[in-house]
Amino acid sequence: MRFLEIYVLHLVCMHQDTMDVWFDSGSSWYSVLGSDLETASDVAADVYLEGSDQHRGWFQSSLLTKIATNNDNDTRAPYRTIITHGFVLDADGKKMSKSLGNGVDPMELINGGPNAKKQPAYGADTVRLWAASTMYHGDVKLSQNAIATASENLRRIRNACRFMLGNLDGFDPKEQRVEPSQLSSLDKYMLHQVTSLDGLFHPSLTKSSFTLLSACAHTLLLAQALLACVCSCLRLDLSEQEGLNGEA
Repeated sequence: MRFLEIYVLHLVCMHQDTMDVWFDSGSSWYSVLGSDLETASDVAADVYLEGSDQHRGWFQSSLLTKIATNNDNDTRAPYRTIITHGFVLDADGKKMSKSLGNGVDPMELINGGPNAKKQPAYGADTVRLWAASTMYHGDVKLSQNAIATASENLRRIRNACRFMLGNLDGFDPKEQRVEPSQLSSLDKYMLHQVTSLDGLFHPSLTKSSFTLLSACAHTLLLAQALLACVCSCLRLDLSEQEGLNGEA
């Protein structure tokens, strides 16, 4: 056993190629974006994405190393946009740790746990929707209730899309398109809702405001729920009229 310890210690040694961990990571733009110092000042990543603790870490070291190697009077950063996210906490807002045993395994949320009733498989899309629905710039709480709510919202979105795609099956816009002047009030209302949300959707996507994107989807679902109620009333009214006509 002693021989094994000596052998392992002989293999494990200090790495000699790392000058400083923050300098190494901060100069990664040089290897990823361009290795020619003459043109390095012209390159920049579209986005740097990391946790809020990297304001004084990777973000800062990348900025310093880039400016230090830029040409004269060139103060451009190695990134065009920085997106900062918070950290995932438990349902009580406490930091997750092994010692507390309050950690949540994302794979368990996706694939389910040993107890299918208490730990159902929500799927990856549910976790994605939950993440998109949070204010990710700060710390966020994660719990089974939050994931269950996201799962229900995802079910509504999928059902709405399935319903709309089913009604559009075989639709040819060249032959079956209805002129705006011939649309019913309900059709005009839905088109207004979609156009309004579309005006929010694309700017939100450009600004990485995923929370607003999620809110847009929920707003559209609420509008659809209202229309479903109205359409049900119309069907009921038509059925009553047909019944009266039959009696007459």
